[in-house]
Amino acid sequence: MTRLEIEAFLMIVKMGSISQAAQKLFITQPALSRRVAILEKELGYEVFIRAKGIRKVELTPAGQAFIPIAGRWMRIYQEALSLQEVNQQTPLRLGAVSSVGTYILPTVLQQYKNKQANSRLEYRDYRSREAYAAIENGSVDLALITDVTYDKNVQAIPLFQEKMVLLTEKNNPLPKNIKAEDLSASSEVRLPWYPEYELWHDHLFGSKAQNSVFLDQMYMLEYFLLTAGAWAIVPVTAAISLQKRLPVKAVELKNGPPPRFVYCLSTYKSLGAQQDLFFTLLKKQLSKVKGVTLLKDIFQTGIKE
Repeated sequence: MTRLEIEAFLMIVKMGSISQAAQKLFITQPALSRRVAILEKELGYEVFIRAKGIRKVELTPAGQAFIPIAGRWMRIYQEALSLQEVNQQTPLRLGAVSSVGTYILPTVLQQYKNKQANSRLEYRDYRSREAYAAIENGSVDLALITDVTYDKNVQAIPLFQEKMVLLTEKNNPLPKNIKAEDLSASSEVRLPWYPEYELWHDHLFGSKAQNSVFLDQMYMLEYFLLTAGAWAIVPVTAAISLQKRLPVKAVELKNGPPPRFVYCLSTYKSLGAQQDLFFTLLKKQLSKVKGVTLLKDIFQTGIKE
């Protein structure tokens, strides 16, 4: 038997009439009668009394007993459908600043999709300040940022910190360890990382330092980093990723900038299984990186109200 036969039986019981039940289901009376016949054949007994002169539908004792069973059948059927809706309509909606999205999240999100093939994934790049608005208006459920501000409707939880390192092309004769004050700003490919970094940079080189290249977005870094003598200061996660693709090397920087903190933005509601899985995979990846320190037990407990 299928939903059609159970639905036909319950509608006839509800309306007390074959003709009215057929109208409600938008089918003909013969079609409805065929569904009842299929149901009775499957069950092995009649559920309605058939006799000339009886206009109102009457149930057999077995049909009467079958009513609650049919009701449970339909509820279970609806519950089964709802599971499909959850998989299709409850996505992992995530935003991040471009450096996190480019150099940390690709592997994590790929692993997420391998484990949640039927779950929709939505990812968007944001600047830190834009991410607050995206959380408030419901565009994303989580956002990973580096520049925090106060918003009474959004919580910012520190996730991890990572050291900053100097990255340069492999043939650059810089020593393995170099003092920040010995660097020449004229060879720098500069990116504005976070407020504390900017304060450090202005203190060391001056607020009007003339850099070789100034970039607003990190994805362009690799196009300029291979210039002879060029260097850039980047988070260690970015350095590891770029060293896999480019002929560049990381150099330990003495008296370097303060570490970069990455925060997770969310509303104050508890999050679901998709977000918990994301944090588990993110923790697994970051725990392997030398120079990264995990800061919050969110990786084990998730965000709570």
